[in-house]
Amino acid sequence: MSSEGSLRDQILTSETARNIVDYDVTSAFYDKSYVGLWLFEVIGRALDDLNAWTEETKEQIFPQTATWGLDYLEQEYSIAPDPTLSIQERREQILERMSRKIPITPYRIETVVQETTGFSATVIEHVADYAFQIYVYLKGSYNVDFDALKKKIDRIKPSHLSYEIRTVAETNAELQYKILAVAQSCSRYEIEVD
Repeated sequence: MSSEGSLRDQILTSETARNIVDYDVTSAFYDKSYVGLWLFEVIGRALDDLNAWTEETKEQIFPQTATWGLDYLEQEYSIAPDPTLSIQERREQILERMSRKIPITPYRIETVVQETTGFSATVIEHVADYAFQIYVYLKGSYNVDFDALKKKIDRIKPSHLSYEIRTVAETNAELQYKILAVAQSCSRYEIEVD
C-alpha cells in the first residue's frame, strides 16, 4: 500500500477512486503516476456524484421521503400545486390521493382512522341500509381532531354510504359510548313523468 504523504495520498480524495486503484492488480504502478492517479480521481469523483444523485433520486420516488420530486408526484396524481402547504402537508395530500386507487374496505377505513387519530378503530358494516359505524378506542389522555377525521373519511368512503363515528373511552373502568359525528344522510329524489 501507499506510505504516509505519498503522491497517491495527496491526489486521491475520492473513496471510489481509492477503491478503483486498490482493485487494480497493478496498483503499485499507478502509485507513482501523477496523470494516472488524477485520471482515477476524476473518474472516482464522477462516480461519487452519480451515486449521490442515484440515492437522492430514489428518495424522490416515494412521497414519504420526496422533496423536489413532490412536484412530479403531484402532477402524476393530478393535484394542483399549492406553494402555501408545507412539505409534510403535500406528502399527506399525495398519499391520500394514492390511497384512493386502493379499494376501500373496512380494514382500509380502520387504517385511515388509526393513522389520523393514533388510536385503534373498528368498522362495523351494515348497521343500516347503506351505513356503517366507526368505533374509535380512546385510551389515556387524548386530543383527537374529529373534523379532520371526518374530512378524510368523506374523501375515501363510497359516496352512497353514510356513517357515524363513535368513541369508546375507558373512564373509571367503565366504557362510555358517545356519538361524536353523524355523517351525511342520503337524499332521495323522485321524478314524475306526465
